[in-house]
Amino acid sequence: MASTTRSSVYWTTMACGGDVMRKPAREIAPYKTAVITTLILLTLLPFTASQAWTLFPRTVFEAKPFSGKIVDAETGQPIPNAVVYVNWPKTTSTFGGSNQNGTVEVQEAVSDSSGQYKMLGWKKSRKEVGKGWFSKSAPKMVIYASGYWPELLHNRISSDNYLARNEVWKSDMDGKTIELKPMHSEGWNSKQWRKYKNNVSSYLSLYFIPVCGWLKLPNYYLAQDRIGGKAYRLAYPTLTQVISTTLSGMLTERRSSLEKECGVDPKAFFLSNGMTNKEFDECCSDDPTKRAGYEKNIWQPVMVIPPPEVAKPNGGKK
Repeated sequence: MASTTRSSVYWTTMACGGDVMRKPAREIAPYKTAVITTLILLTLLPFTASQAWTLFPRTVFEAKPFSGKIVDAETGQPIPNAVVYVNWPKTTSTFGGSNQNGTVEVQEAVSDSSGQYKMLGWKKSRKEVGKGWFSKSAPKMVIYASGYWPELLHNRISSDNYLARNEVWKSDMDGKTIELKPMHSEGWNSKQWRKYKNNVSSYLSLYFIPVCGWLKLPNYYLAQDRIGGKAYRLAYPTLTQVISTTLSGMLTERRSSLEKECGVDPKAFFLSNGMTNKEFDECCSDDPTKRAGYEKNIWQPVMVIPPPEVAKPNGGKK
């Protein structure tokens, strides 16, 4: 009888249907691989797509261009010179959670005489952006026009809120009409102006804007400064203290450092993008006697999330 040598074959005992079978290990290997793969996938299931970037990081960040129209909510007439601002925030994530820690891109557009605006598309490499991601709904879109309540918009997501790896972001507002509600502020008292001031402060925030991001947002900075100062003075008419603004700080205390850091003189930049000489003299003139209602503002980067509750527009009526 021929003898069987088992030294070159490894044997594995398997339980099957109550019976014990002995099979060569090489026959069991495919089953072991399948089991291990299944266990790995089951382990990853609890993690959300927001945490997946740690395993499969994006190599590019991209947003499609979009456009639309801005009109008066009551008359349907187009609103010219409305400022549209979009901020694509950068979020970093670990297995313990996620948090916003910067911005991937910021842009602005201004509506023309027919109320039309266009927002440019953009594309950046991971090297430019660094570690992070953004969701479908996270980019915020702020629309403001003088005499109207500002509007804050996000993409509306009904299911998965996360972009697939290298998926291009698209705006829900592309090709749509946005309605702004008129303020009807004639005869407002200080309480109504305080409500509006709080609303504007939350919507037209300057949080998470890159250090030199102001070079892309001249109209947004000017709008925020103009309406913020006006609303403050009307909300607190009895106060004698002067008004401090972010823009005044950029044009005084931080002017030289910003010019060195960004390569552009803030004064020349804003004067060439809609700021009048009178506005500059009143806030930031080198001659303090020409300043009216402003004080020097020591600029500090703000990294505070806006309050969760903001005043809701009601046309200024009680």
